[in-house]
Amino acid sequence: MQIPIHFTALVVLLTTMTGFSDEPKNISVKTIGAVEQSAVAVACVRKNFSIKQVMASGFLVNRRGHFVTAAHVIQTGWEAVQTKDDPCEPAILAPVEPWRERIKGRTLKSFLFTDCQFGKNIDLAVCKTIDNLFLDADVKDHINSASISPAADYVDGSPVAFTGFPLTYLFPITSKGNVAGFAPFAERLIIDKSAWPGASGSPVYDGNGVIIGMITDAGINYGAGLAYAVPGSSILSFLGECKIPTQK
Repeated sequence: MQIPIHFTALVVLLTTMTGFSDEPKNISVKTIGAVEQSAVAVACVRKNFSIKQVMASGFLVNRRGHFVTAAHVIQTGWEAVQTKDDPCEPAILAPVEPWRERIKGRTLKSFLFTDCQFGKNIDLAVCKTIDNLFLDADVKDHINSASISPAADYVDGSPVAFTGFPLTYLFPITSKGNVAGFAPFAERLIIDKSAWPGASGSPVYDGNGVIIGMITDAGINYGAGLAYAVPGSSILSFLGECKIPTQK
């Protein structure tokens, strides 16, 4: 039986409109490199700006110096490293050389931050650096702000990656996985890849480098091997409530 040309065209059009014509893009090395420019390490630094310890991860959301991380990082993360004999202050770290250059003895620059706002009943925080790192001659060419999208656009099985600074590393670590599901009762994306300690605040992104979520927890016991993330829609709603502009 011969199918009329106009009917075939209609099927192609409907397939394109419903988004089933193409599989989601895999995460390329180029995409990872682009997202690394928006990822930052959240650290505790001494008064002389020496790094005492990397605490967690975060990512830049605009060129004014605002970044997003997990609320628990800011509210309780300092207790483990803060001592009277060796006090430190919260800061984010940015590279003086591009992350992709394999440099021994890499130089990182610290930017103290303040003016944090926290989500209500959601593990989100947005803070602003005291000095705008996008105006700093040493780092401005090696950083960028992230583009965020509602995670509802991404179906189960979609390939994703997350990049952060776990295990107190002073350089970004990237893990790849897939969207395993969505837990509506907790408003969390489930990723079929475990997150290491310190990965909280890491951006979760798709093959286009668009942020679709942020890591908050790693699965334990029967959930071991999974990671949980606040979806992009919740991040955008939170930033809107805080009146924080985002990168378009």
